[in-house]
This record gives sequence, C-alpha cells and structure tokens, in this order.
Amino acid sequence: MKVLFEGHVRPHRAVGFLVTFATLLVSMLTTGAQASVVFSNLPDPGIGGNYLGFPGASSQQFSLASGTTVTSMSISVWSYGSGPSSMTWTISSAAKGVGSIATGTSSVSNAFYSSQGVFTVFDSTFSIPSVALSAGNWFLTLTSDNPGNLYNFWGVTRTGVGTYSSYTSIDRLTWGETSNQFNYTLRIEDAVSSVAEPTSLALVAMALAAIGARGRDTRISAFNSNQFDKTGV
Repeated sequence: MKVLFEGHVRPHRAVGFLVTFATLLVSMLTTGAQASVVFSNLPDPGIGGNYLGFPGASSQQFSLASGTTVTSMSISVWSYGSGPSSMTWTISSAAKGVGSIATGTSSVSNAFYSSQGVFTVFDSTFSIPSVALSAGNWFLTLTSDNPGNLYNFWGVTRTGVGTYSSYTSIDRLTWGETSNQFNYTLRIEDAVSSVAEPTSLALVAMALAAIGARGRDTRISAFNSNQFDKTGV
C-alpha cells in the first residue's frame, strides 16, 4: 500500500510545482507599466522664460508621431519663488486654446534644476487624466495659478524654432507670436500598458506543455499501479 500511495501523490506534487513555476514566470518576465516620452525639447538651455503666471499664459505647439494617450507633462519654470503650485492646461487643435480637446487644473511637482540670477529654474511636472490624441500637431496652453504671483515664467528654448508655433500673453487677451525667436520647453509622456514579452510567452508555453506531459504520466502511473494492485503480484 505504501508503493501505491507514493505512486498517486508524487506526480500531483510535481504538477503543482510546474503550475507555480509558470505563474512566477509570467509575473517575472512581464513588462510592467512605465512612462514613455513621446515629445521633448528639454532640458532648459538657460535662455530665459515668458509669461506663465496668472493672468498671463503661453501656448506651445507639439507634434506626435503616432496616436497616444497622454498622462503627464513637464516644463521648465523660471520662478522668483518656490515655483507654481498648480497649473491650468488646455490641449487644443489650434493655438491659444482654440479648438479645445481637453482642459483642467493639476497640482504641480517642482524639482530644482538650476539657479539663474535671482530666479530658480524648476523641472515642473503635472499629471493629466489620460487624454487620447492622434498623430499630428497639437497645442498646449498653460497658466500657473498662484494668486497674485506674476513671477513664474515658462522656460524657453531655441529647439524647434521655425518648425513649431508659440505664443505668449500677459493677460490672455493680447497675444504675441514668439515662433521665430524661441519655443517653450516641454516634455510629454504617455503610459505603456503591461505586456508579456515574446520570450516569456514562449517559456510559459514550454512549461504548460511540460505540465500536460506530466499529467499524462500521472494517469498512466495511476493506471499501472491499480493494475499492479489488482493482480496481487
């Protein structure tokens, strides 16, 4: 009876081990969700900045090579203080917020980047609620919402001059084009979903095949053990 008991149980333990192995394999080799940069003209080159503090605003064109879902944006901010605490943003099909696709207000995370005279330059990042955009050209218009604080400025760069359009306004009423002089710094990120890598899928298939083979061996072993027991040999 001892031989029969061991013949039935040990294969099942092996199958359980292979199932656990396959599960761990998927979890270890699956690519986790991570941010992907889809547009950037950062870092800030130390030129200066333009209107951002309320009621001022600036508007910057950007391009996407393919459709994406935007979840985060970063800009450089020249601040005579601790930087913006919140940002009102508009993504639109035309400059200055015209043809708005999505708009909102987001809290801002400010990371020190450099000192420029009396100004501190921050890498200022804010999240947006998953805005789906197709490939092509779009505009981002920003105003920082610190009450009474005009001393936050959107950092500028010469990258993209002549390619992308940009505008600025001290009051959101009268706008001036800055495209031929500079563009505004901008980094845009999307979220990449978790996807199993091809290598992991192949290994899992091998593990599942091994489980199937082990299962057949278990049935054969159990059948032979039963036959052995019936004969009484």
